[in-house]
Amino acid sequence: MLIIAAILFINQKVNRQNNSLQIELTNWNIQLFLINVFGWIIYLVGYEFLFRGILLFECFNTFGFWPAIAINIAIYSAIHMVNGKAQTIGALIFGGIACYLTITRGTILIPIFMHISLSVFSDYFSIRYNDNLSFVK
Repeated sequence: MLIIAAILFINQKVNRQNNSLQIELTNWNIQLFLINVFGWIIYLVGYEFLFRGILLFECFNTFGFWPAIAINIAIYSAIHMVNGKAQTIGALIFGGIACYLTITRGTILIPIFMHISLSVFSDYFSIRYNDNLSFVK
């Protein structure tokens, strides 16, 4: 999670106009941000259960270790294509790491925490460092 936070922090500082937010607001307060975080948690638990739970383990039981990871990454990165090349490439890397850790550790909790960290830190740094967004009281 620290590596994810550091990469997102550096990326946002270098590219200040980056905006990963799904909600189109320019002024954020702590309540709105916490609602956003809660929404990410609910969404990503289900998302990871589907990708690193059902899909990955079914493919693993049917095809084996590397084919399961390849199938999962292919579908996962294809879904992210609508968000541009950067997210598609990021999904290839993130998906590979998430699949590897899920199978080798036997739990989907690691990718759940990774994905929640990715989304929440990305949104926080977008608000904090984007010139067009801000936290207000």
